[in-house]
Amino acid sequence: MRKYRTKKCVLVSYWFSCPPLLKTWFDDVLTHGWAYGRNGGDKLERRKVALAVTTGVRAEDYNIDGRYRYTFAQLLAPFETTLRYYCRADYRPFFAFYGAERVPGEEYHSGAEEIEQSARDYVRFAEALS
Repeated sequence: MRKYRTKKCVLVSYWFSCPPLLKTWFDDVLTHGWAYGRNGGDKLERRKVALAVTTGVRAEDYNIDGRYRYTFAQLLAPFETTLRYYCRADYRPFFAFYGAERVPGEEYHSGAEEIEQSARDYVRFAEALS
């Protein structure tokens, strides 16, 4: 932790989990009687919903035979279950940006061109939701 004391910014990742602020949003907004359930629980019904995620490693690491043994779709299944089946939202495929970090001991990392392409892909992803 000593090396972070002099940094102006520390980036925190939420490994295989929901960030606390998003969890708070779920708890505050996805309530019975508003987002799901009888008597008015239809506010997200048929509304487009999608997730955008980033990871520092390659896409190949997220598959049954990869480093993490799970696909992103499997890891995001609780979100899909909540939004698609409880809230009856129009749950769309997620957007993923892979390989943003340089992993010590590995040759692979995203170059500027790949990052720029991912940014363009994200814009198209977001526009498709509107």
